[in-house]
Amino acid sequence: MSLATPQAVDASRLMNKTDAAAYLGLSEAFVLRLARQGRVRSYRIGRFVKFDPRDLDAYAASCARH
Repeated sequence: MSLATPQAVDASRLMNKTDAAAYLGLSEAFVLRLARQGRVRSYRIGRFVKFDPRDLDAYAASCARH
């Protein structure tokens, strides 16, 4: 997974995989696949994978351009 350190990220804004999937209108498995492929930035906090809505917006915008 493309994991970044959450130092510059407001942890209160981070979404779990369920919320991120609903936000993008995708399945949880696909969101995790995107993270593993490095297409969406993700943050590991303990055993949890979290997503910043700004990164999800950037992914959605990149898809809209194609």
